[in-house]
Amino acid sequence: MAPKFDPWNSSRKGFARSDAPAFQREWQAFSPSAVALNGDASQRLIEPPSATLTEASGTVYLWGFSFVTPSTNARGGVLKDDDGNPVAAAVGTSQGPFFLTLSTPIKLPQNSGLSYEKVGSHTADSYVTPFCIVTTQPNEEEV
Repeated sequence: MAPKFDPWNSSRKGFARSDAPAFQREWQAFSPSAVALNGDASQRLIEPPSATLTEASGTVYLWGFSFVTPSTNARGGVLKDDDGNPVAAAVGTSQGPFFLTLSTPIKLPQNSGLSYEKVGSHTADSYVTPFCIVTTQPNEEEV
């Protein structure tokens, strides 16, 4: 009898089903991390996988995000991939923070990160939390 596949302890990179949304929902944990927004017009939320992986490339799957601000005035911005394409937008106040959860993720281009571009101004203690999964595969060696 063949051993049962264990996605938590697999030594194989680039498992064929790791890009499938159903596999991600079942076996992979989100990597959320709140990013404090500063006064910059554009701010990096997720580094491209190629910047953090040495012998592999990767793809970021965005399953949702939250935007919170203590301001009573509306604040917001646009999430963009590394090519500058808009991925999603958020607007919120202290009475109504923004939360987005998707049943199927937004797949960013391979080795692309995610940035936040503010619209207007932000007060201190505004945060964006992307809920994402990064899948990896080994780089192909050139012959």
